[in-house]
Amino acid sequence: MPSVLTFNAENWNRQVLQSVRPVLVDFRAPWCMASVLQDKSLSEASEEFREAMKVGVLDVSSYTNEAVAYRIHVLPTLGLFDKGKHLKSYTGARRMEELKARWLPSLQKKL
Repeated sequence: MPSVLTFNAENWNRQVLQSVRPVLVDFRAPWCMASVLQDKSLSEASEEFREAMKVGVLDVSSYTNEAVAYRIHVLPTLGLFDKGKHLKSYTGARRMEELKARWLPSLQKKL
């Protein structure tokens, strides 16, 4: 079973910006309850999209440079990256059904 990846300053370029697959990043903090509530949806997304997309989290309380670079002001924020570009973001906790409704159209050609 695929797992949700953990991104950090050391692996950000390799895992996110240089990824050959699109990447769904949950910008979060451990003290943010909405981030914790989103864990189940991220696990489901990781399973459902395992071949087409990476799914992972970045703790912005530890890795502030990435949060600043992508103008993350609200937690949690989901960011979609493809070929090194930040395509779009959504703020707030999301359920799997909503992830599919919002993200699938963007990824239709890749899936």
